[in-house]
Amino acid sequence: MKLKFRRLSAGVRQIYNALRGFRRYFSKTERVVIVCLLIIAAGSLSFWIRAALVRAGRVTASNMVYTEGWVVKDPKITLDFGRLTRAGLTRLDKDGKVVGDIAESWEESADHKTFTFHIRSSIEASQLMGFISQDKTAYGGAEASALDESTLVLQLQQPLNYFLNITTNPIYPFGPYAYERQTASAVTLVATRDYHLGRPKIGRVVIRLYQSQDELKKAVAKKQVNATVDLPNEETGIRAQRIALPRFVSVFLNIQRAPFNDKEIRRKLIQGENLASNNLNIRLVSNTAPEVDRELEGVLEKFKQQGIAVTVDKKDSVAIMQDTIAKRDFDALLFGIDYGCGEDLYPFWHSSQIKDGSNFVGLQSKSLDKKLEEARTTDSAEKRQELMGQIKDIIKNEFVEVPIREEMLLYQSQGNVKNNDIVKLADPLDRYSDIINWTVTRK
Repeated sequence: MKLKFRRLSAGVRQIYNALRGFRRYFSKTERVVIVCLLIIAAGSLSFWIRAALVRAGRVTASNMVYTEGWVVKDPKITLDFGRLTRAGLTRLDKDGKVVGDIAESWEESADHKTFTFHIRSSIEASQLMGFISQDKTAYGGAEASALDESTLVLQLQQPLNYFLNITTNPIYPFGPYAYERQTASAVTLVATRDYHLGRPKIGRVVIRLYQSQDELKKAVAKKQVNATVDLPNEETGIRAQRIALPRFVSVFLNIQRAPFNDKEIRRKLIQGENLASNNLNIRLVSNTAPEVDRELEGVLEKFKQQGIAVTVDKKDSVAIMQDTIAKRDFDALLFGIDYGCGEDLYPFWHSSQIKDGSNFVGLQSKSLDKKLEEARTTDSAEKRQELMGQIKDIIKNEFVEVPIREEMLLYQSQGNVKNNDIVKLADPLDRYSDIINWTVTRK
């Protein structure tokens, strides 16, 4: 050890003496110029190496920051970042196709009831089982088991042709970003270094919080945020993408009691005819959720013009589901429904769902039931699309639903955000499904 230390000391002395000798051959000005050139060369080399590693995906361009503006009136509310911080077995790519996420591949059994997922090496199946056990409905009641640490099996009771879409549900805390810090005005997320799909190109995501749309609109105009989904109209000088969501706000008519047990009255209401001579006085239960509540005024005006007296009873979603719908305690219900990633109408319109409360209106139709069942199990995408059209026609001709609005996501982003095209969404937060490939260039 002493010999190694003496050799190291001797080497340091030699370097020191050489540097002192360097002074004898150059003037002071020349020495300053040489040192500056060496510093520039070292900096350029470092920059070139880093840029090459970023392009190769070996490191994150941590100076890339994506900033999105959210309207959050209550700063104490628990924010959901969806796929920014969580992952699913699968995910939707930018074209809306189901691709691997935590699972790198999978097989489907011949009877379409068993799905075997092969998990990436950085995550163990037993970890996934822990999260699945906390939510038995995570995969629609499918039974989960781990054959080993790299294999997860999901067993269905009956075939479900859109089951892979359900597996995109991000229920695992293995997303591309992790929480870093939060203030009253912003939340910062930092890229996960060991993310299983490769470290994202954007180093940080900053969610800026605004208390009103007016504040957010000003921030967009000043380019203080890169993007937002919380403005109702397209802003000037910013790219806009409109993506349909499988969510609808409607007025549902309770056909199990008067006056809407009369199909002719339902037809006249939906087709906009005047019903003043029928002396209708109905009880309308309306959801207090913002996306529903803002439609109430228009619905009341429509009914007024048709000569219908309305008593409004506002309730939150929990009260509606547990009390109002379960007991069918309404004449009409202003409510929003989400058909989900598979756009499955079965839970809302099959007669077997009346008892559980999901079939709001109490509609019973054998022909409708048969088509709903077939639409869930057919192997043919073309056949399913044909059946869906027939199903919607049957429901429409029963005059049980007054469509109010189909929800659209208006995603607006500045021109310096690249590779953020969105084709299909089941949930607004799914817009981050492909964020690992997004980039933000300098303005």
